[in-house]
Amino acid sequence: MNKDQTEGIKAHAKGWVNMGVDRSPATTTGRPPAMKVPSIVTIRAISPAGCAKDRRAASVKRSERRRFVGARLATRPRATRRNDSTNMSDPATTHRINEVQGAQTGCAGCTSPEHALDLAFAFQPIVDVGAGRAFAHEALVRGPNGESAGSVLAQVDDGNRYHFDQRCRTTAIAQAAALNMEGLLSINFMPNAVYRPEACIRSTFEAAEKHGFPIERIIFETVEGENIISRPHLVDIFRAYKGFGFQTAIDDFGAGYSGLTLLADFQPDLIKLDMELVRNIDIDSVRQRIVSGVLAMCRDLGIRVIAEGIETRGERDFFAANGVTLMQGYLFAKPAFKAVPPLCASAMAA
Repeated sequence: MNKDQTEGIKAHAKGWVNMGVDRSPATTTGRPPAMKVPSIVTIRAISPAGCAKDRRAASVKRSERRRFVGARLATRPRATRRNDSTNMSDPATTHRINEVQGAQTGCAGCTSPEHALDLAFAFQPIVDVGAGRAFAHEALVRGPNGESAGSVLAQVDDGNRYHFDQRCRTTAIAQAAALNMEGLLSINFMPNAVYRPEACIRSTFEAAEKHGFPIERIIFETVEGENIISRPHLVDIFRAYKGFGFQTAIDDFGAGYSGLTLLADFQPDLIKLDMELVRNIDIDSVRQRIVSGVLAMCRDLGIRVIAEGIETRGERDFFAANGVTLMQGYLFAKPAFKAVPPLCASAMAA
């Protein structure tokens, strides 16, 4: 296998879902149908009878929505109806939830039969070396008994991609809440499994509300792989998630397709430098110059940088000297299955 083929496989695997340190190529086939974007405004001439029909349809839709909201509140424990993570009294939160609840159902993913995959998560910290604590934890998919990410991803296909992506989100939130995780939770998502952001995000809101995990503490990250349907669709997803109150991150920045063009279209809260740029940067002058340029650009744009794949003190010290305090890698902690791993005290020391 030549170098181009090897790189193609790596990019293909990232397109499904990026799994941080544990990355294995997954066999994939096909793509979901292109999303049809409705017109913002449609002007048409209708008869008085048509007006009455539209009013009756709107009345039915409002009634259905009231029943949906009432059913959700009725199923919530009484103690959590007022004081919970989503703070229903907050106007901004209420607007976001109403927008999600008001989204039309019936996208290709929502209506497809569910093909459940058994999965669980390992968690690896993203540390803030300046503060001396964990800033966030990335959820890394595993099998139910700790099997590798590759063994799970090998089961993902066109028939179960949507439900796999949804299951990853809800399971990661449930496990993080059960562990009383502090800081933020970073969840990888699959852009090709998101048909309509406002509809496909509903289960995430419901899981956050159910488990008392504030949505402001959730980061959605992804990498722009070669099998992304379209960059505009990915940008639309990012913008919608940011509007809902989630934080956003571009993973593996500087590798393959994750580059400047995507950043020009959308500025996330965070970017994660690809570990190939990080490796041996303390002794590689070319990498130093490239990364220094990226850091300067991100400072100007107000984007925080995470140095991913830190394995040596030299790599840590280079980024710390250049103003990067957020880091992730084996130097600080390895992923722990269904657990929050302790940080290496010596690695956190100056």
